[in-house]
Amino acid sequence: MRAKGPGQPPPGGCPASSCNGTEAAGQAEGAALCFVRGGLLFFAVGLATLVFYTAARALGPGTLGLPPFNSDAAVPVLMANETHWDLFHAYYFGQDRFGAWPFLLAHWVGTGLHRPVTPELLHLVAMGWLAAGALPAMLLCPGRAALGVLAYLIALLVPETRALLFDSQPYGWQVPLLLWAWWAIRRSWSAEATPARAGWLCLSTLLCTLATWTSDLSGPLLVALSLLEGFGWEARSGDRPWRRWLLQLLPATVGIGAEVALRAAYHHFVRNAFHRDFRSMMHLDTGHLLSNAGRVGLRLWTPFVFTTLLVLTSAMVVGLVRRWRTPGTGWRLSPLACTLAGAFLLAMLPLPVLGAVAHVRLNDYQSRYFAPTYVFAVWGGLLAATAGLASRLRGWGAAAALAAGTLALGSIGWQLRPDDGSNPDYRRLQATARLLAQRTPGTLLLDGYWGTYVFAALAPPGQLVGLPSPQQWNRTPAAEERLARAPSVLVGHRELLGEKEGAEPRWLFAYGTLLERQEVTFFSDGIDRFSSYRPRAVEEVPHVAEPSLEGLNLLWADLEVTLRAERPWAETALAVDFFCRGAEPRALGWAEDALGQRLPLQVTSLPGSVFFFFPPTGVPTRALHVSFGRAGCQLRAARWFVQPKEQPD
Repeated sequence: MRAKGPGQPPPGGCPASSCNGTEAAGQAEGAALCFVRGGLLFFAVGLATLVFYTAARALGPGTLGLPPFNSDAAVPVLMANETHWDLFHAYYFGQDRFGAWPFLLAHWVGTGLHRPVTPELLHLVAMGWLAAGALPAMLLCPGRAALGVLAYLIALLVPETRALLFDSQPYGWQVPLLLWAWWAIRRSWSAEATPARAGWLCLSTLLCTLATWTSDLSGPLLVALSLLEGFGWEARSGDRPWRRWLLQLLPATVGIGAEVALRAAYHHFVRNAFHRDFRSMMHLDTGHLLSNAGRVGLRLWTPFVFTTLLVLTSAMVVGLVRRWRTPGTGWRLSPLACTLAGAFLLAMLPLPVLGAVAHVRLNDYQSRYFAPTYVFAVWGGLLAATAGLASRLRGWGAAAALAAGTLALGSIGWQLRPDDGSNPDYRRLQATARLLAQRTPGTLLLDGYWGTYVFAALAPPGQLVGLPSPQQWNRTPAAEERLARAPSVLVGHRELLGEKEGAEPRWLFAYGTLLERQEVTFFSDGIDRFSSYRPRAVEEVPHVAEPSLEGLNLLWADLEVTLRAERPWAETALAVDFFCRGAEPRALGWAEDALGQRLPLQVTSLPGSVFFFFPPTGVPTRALHVSFGRAGCQLRAARWFVQPKEQPD
């Protein structure tokens, strides 16, 4: 057993007696102070419950309190309704950064309720998870639990974090997990009996694994928290301290190892199943580190975050100075000091990573990457400003400071409660998705990224299958195989076909499949419009291409390709589709007839593809010469085909 450190409060956080009064008077005073603390906690929990209930109503997918429901928010709904789960479902579709266990949890909830997972149901599950994070936020603040829960509530609802935590981002799942894992790590450090210690270590390992699966940055953060908690007053090191330290680092390191193994298995599965790689660009961003540091610093320059981070940093500096100037105190930390130091670490440690990896710069330093920093800076700063004052006082002075801090944080939390409001555009999207599913159940919907998954998630599960156009990020590669076998395909005008009526092309080329126009304006809700296309079997022209078009990379230089047929062909066309990270390539071309004469070509560019049409002269051609300008694109497929006569609808 370790002796209590200097100034350590008695267990329970309430004074047991008064030095100057009788024992009975001291007990009465202690009971009264405990009653005050209990009343403040009851007030804080009640207020937080009311505000969370308001947030559940006002920050849903169909409200005005969040950005409009889009395809990024739709993917978790689609995953939660999947009937088959494999390693591809281990992460958010089409990337390897966001662990997908929350969507499996939502799937189990929907199965238990015998209903599909809608955006509203997923929102309620996420809200319940965020609200559950208030419990470890209280437990990490013994004696000041009311301040812990209210500071947590404010950290979730400030403008800098609200849209990042309630809008289907991973951080709404990561933040509560970090708090739960942190609390379990603290309990494992303080456990004396071997069975209790083993139980807390097992729980810590599970929570650390889930947190690191959610975001791999959680692993190093939890290692730092494990080391920090070893300096707490309540930590037990035993006869062999080095062994206890290694044991306490086990949960975080096991979590890191499990996530690394899962990620490796995921990439192996994706390469074998889909012949592509969904690996994030997390390499060191050499050549941009200094400018990255400036941009990362600017992201902290928001009124609430900067102020609270300044308060938290000041509390850390003051605490270090006091330790240095007070001989004999050692480096043992009170629970409150551990909590403030941990919040500081959780806020600051992600910043060097965000400034060092290329992925953040390539995504324009979006504020979503800073969500954990924002949350823990606000939570820790508010705790430092309120609980720090109360910790310097004793008796009724401490109770008065605690009450003032609770009322102040409660007032801020109440002012931050979101206003209710329905988004009429969300209702329109819902109605459109259901009508499309009724008219063409099970059909593929081809459009840009933002016009596909959003409708697929709002339709009954499986009744619309979203497939972004080839030049955009396709998160569901299994749907590509269905395109050639589909009886018909809905094609959206939001991005792929454009808004101009009468300009719908006869041909589309996507994922190696030729689609012919079937019905113009199959459906329109006044804003979104859809036309119907169908896969068309055509006669292909046997030819040799030098170099081959399939897989051609346009990143490094302009390229020219010559295609030669075995014999002259009339009324043909060449279709090429590609995937680009940025601007699409400039395409030019000309044809060569049987006598070697040069013939013009009509070049038609569509999102994700380009067509080279021959003029309707009837002159047979034997060769094509096409060129593509330098661009961040890769050609996927090409088909030189004979154009059949257009069939009437």
